[in-house]
Amino acid sequence: MDYVFTLNQELLSNYGKIDILWYDGDWPLRNYDGWNTVEMNQRLWALQPDIIINNRSHLEEDYGTPEESVTSDGKRGREACMTFNGLS
Repeated sequence: MDYVFTLNQELLSNYGKIDILWYDGDWPLRNYDGWNTVEMNQRLWALQPDIIINNRSHLEEDYGTPEESVTSDGKRGREACMTFNGLS
């Protein structure tokens, strides 16, 4: 996880204001403990306090990213992730 944090730290420190952190590919991890994302996200927010983070780190965070569907939990924003060929 130090490697992943170092990569994100570089991106969030060297390129000005970043608005969105879009995690992708949460497999094969089954929960946020495998990513240590509670600590990771806190460290990243310290670098970019206004950044919004999606839910693909197995935490609710700022917005949802349903795959291949347009759905809402009615509680927060979302971004529909649709492929061109209909396959996820």
